Amino acid sequence: MLGRKWIALGGLIWVLGSALPAIAEWTPAAKNTVETKLVLLWRSVFRRLDREFKVPAFIDASGNWVAQKSARRYSPCGDVFLAHYCVRDGNIYFNENELSGIALELGDSAAFLALIHEYGHAIQHRLGLLKAERPLKAIELEADCFAGVQMAYLNDLDLLEPNDLDEVVTAYGLYGDYDITSSSHHGTPEERIQSFFKGFHKGMAACLAPSAAPANPQQQTVSRRDCRLSLSVL
Repeated sequence: MLGRKWIALGGLIWVLGSALPAIAEWTPAAKNTVETKLVLLWRSVFRRLDREFKVPAFIDASGNWVAQKSARRYSPCGDVFLAHYCVRDGNIYFNENELSGIALELGDSAAFLALIHEYGHAIQHRLGLLKAERPLKAIELEADCFAGVQMAYLNDLDLLEPNDLDEVVTAYGLYGDYDITSSSHHGTPEERIQSFFKGFHKGMAACLAPSAAPANPQQQTVSRRDCRLSLSVL
């Protein structure tokens, strides 16, 4: 992922004579850069909404072992397969081992998409959009749309490489599913790709359905069911 605003693609990055870490791959420096930029984006958005933005942390759950559960990785909200947002503490947990494999197989942007999608859930939570009466699919497609908004922001910073969006499309081909009768159905690959590019091209306002307007900050509590909903692995 990520390469240019301050750089010629594939070369060293320089800003006012200072070298920055190259982030055209899945590395700690790249994750730190993405996290930093997303914080700047959403602080700006929430400032315009006259709200304080509580920053979600990216937490690697790879070292969290539960021996009695076959050494699964976990967060306060449960097992971490790829990544999920936990409403209990407002943070994003990811499995570095699994995402590293995805980055190697599908490209770094496919792995970053998992984090950015979960960041979308964090934004939904902070805007009071994780409501028990909302269908899971609607919540997930909205998070995909927010992922598109965030990827467009990174693109505006010239941090995307030419093939990054191709990697996103490939990833959604795997992350989407056609089990439309399942209670955990997130959307078909086509629906998820469409939602992502709606956010990418049209912005945040296009992601918000009329019935999903941001709630009052005091009305952001979630039900027991919401914890399961908001944990959704991409």
